[in-house]
Amino acid sequence: ILRCICSEGIILAARTLVANDFYEIKVTIPYKGASASAEVRLINTEIHPSPRGGHFMVATRDSDICIFGGKRSQKYEKSVWHFSLVSREWLEIGSFEG
Repeated sequence: ILRCICSEGIILAARTLVANDFYEIKVTIPYKGASASAEVRLINTEIHPSPRGGHFMVATRDSDICIFGGKRSQKYEKSVWHFSLVSREWLEIGSFEG
């Protein structure tokens, strides 16, 4: 199962299982007889959130991505991460208690 966020023809997807994969899917919509196409790429960065499942992922007003929470093995994650669609980099921006 994939959960997707779409912004300007770019879809970002991540599985709902505990995993550490993050994909970009570029979709070309058919226009004036042209065929539709899709290109799938794994976004692989040196710095990134730990593998987790059950987290929340939201698109910001600037169409960037934030994830927070989730669970890894028996441990709950409390970190908050931001992914910039411009720089293609993850940044840990904090954590929460609870």
